[in-house]
Amino acid sequence: MTIQYKDTKSIDAAALGALYQAQGWKSGDFPETIAKAMEGSDLVISAWDKDRLVGLAAVLSDGHLVAYLSYLLVHPDYHGQGIGHGIMERLVERYKHVLRKVLISFDEKCGFYERYGFKGNKTRTPMYRREYDTDY
Repeated sequence: MTIQYKDTKSIDAAALGALYQAQGWKSGDFPETIAKAMEGSDLVISAWDKDRLVGLAAVLSDGHLVAYLSYLLVHPDYHGQGIGHGIMERLVERYKHVLRKVLISFDEKCGFYERYGFKGNKTRTPMYRREYDTDY
């Protein structure tokens, strides 16, 4: 299996929805909204197994002070195959000049991000507001 990485914001909405739903993310119910979010992102790195979308990350950034990794997801069928690593390497390289990189991680995924220099901060609390109901 050869994974191809792409730097493009134009990704089929159905493919995006399927990937998010495979993760169990409620936002997968809004594929057109996800597609619009990709178009509005500063950078989108996607991972493909032939014509199947198997991984994705999106970043919002001002290009100098802050780069916010909005999400990184890999299809469950492809976990443990280095796809997340391939995406993170590309993101870290692209934003190496940006002073602060920020993300919000699920607790069980913190170790993954720590390998790329991310760490928790005891003086700041991530906060967000959702416009839809979900358990995650």
